[in-house]
Amino acid sequence: MDALKTKRKSLRTSFTATTNKLKECLAKKEDAKDGDKLRALNSQLEEKFLRLDEIKNKISSLLLKNTDTAAEYETDFQAAEDYRDNFLELKSKLETLLNKDSGSFLESSFELDVSMVPDSRAARLISSFPITTENYPKAVEQLKLRFRREDLLVQIYVRDLLSLVLKNATTGKNAPDLATLYDMLETKLRALESLGRTKEKFADFLEPLVESCLPENVLRAWERSRISESTEDATSQRSLEKLMCFLRHEVESEEMIRLAREGFGKDRGSGAIRKDCQKSVHKDEPTAATLISSTTGAKLNCIFCDRPHLSQDCQRLSHMSYGDRKSQVIRKRCCLVCLKVGHLAKRCHSSVRCLICKRIHYPLLCPDLRKEKESNFSSKDRTADN
Repeated sequence: MDALKTKRKSLRTSFTATTNKLKECLAKKEDAKDGDKLRALNSQLEEKFLRLDEIKNKISSLLLKNTDTAAEYETDFQAAEDYRDNFLELKSKLETLLNKDSGSFLESSFELDVSMVPDSRAARLISSFPITTENYPKAVEQLKLRFRREDLLVQIYVRDLLSLVLKNATTGKNAPDLATLYDMLETKLRALESLGRTKEKFADFLEPLVESCLPENVLRAWERSRISESTEDATSQRSLEKLMCFLRHEVESEEMIRLAREGFGKDRGSGAIRKDCQKSVHKDEPTAATLISSTTGAKLNCIFCDRPHLSQDCQRLSHMSYGDRKSQVIRKRCCLVCLKVGHLAKRCHSSVRCLICKRIHYPLLCPDLRKEKESNFSSKDRTADN
């Protein structure tokens, strides 16, 4: 029994050291997130507790055989229960953390699956793996092998740069603004750098491409900036990093100039605003009638007989009185001057002149024509009476 007690003492010391180490690991946030380290400590704790429990059972059986050792048995049993409680408490905490780690894996797997395009090759590849902790790194590795071909990605980004060169050569003045161009260049160069094609190693190849993407005025400014520096300065030599720095400063300068021109929310000068105000005088007021007129502008139908000819040339007006003509124009929501839809007579800028009274309207709406007809009718009536 003494040999068993000596062995038990050593195991208890080792078990206590493992529990203390595990508690320190749980107290640190970084170590508490390390699932592999937690699993290793959990295995050590379980193995030592099983050995300790086995020796405890042997000692307890020997103590029960002797009736004089009842008090010693109770003391030994209570000490063993303290070790068991400590073990169960740590085991519960470890299982909670490990289950949480497994749950985060399931969430990562779900997010990975959701981010895929439905029914795509990548989505079919991910769905072929059962959602387990062991399969997650395997699925990621398969995605890298299948779709992360660095040689192909490099060709894609270089071809994008070449497409910018061709676009600059063909479009000329219609090329994108400098800020947009800088963002596109920076994005592609950063992507190439992430693939190992850094600016330092491939500057001799990338710099001519970037220069060819620039508009002519920006390229001239870049050459003047480079030449104006001291020739003794090593940084005055051509470098891709310096070119991108120059472009960034140019973009910032343009933004400051644009801000200064805009002022308090005004993006144009007072001269341009004054011209627009003058132009707006000659524009019709936008109304629902204008919309109808613009949508049906191709149909030049007469407002009196609805036939395809100008209203002022209608041959059926001889059967209509002046009041009926004017009422028809108003009913059609037309101008009393030019007979067009979309504005009122007081806003009309037509140069129409009446041949009878020399005022601004067509003869068919001339009040003097009505008076002349009435006088003619009255003279005829007097002649008939005589």
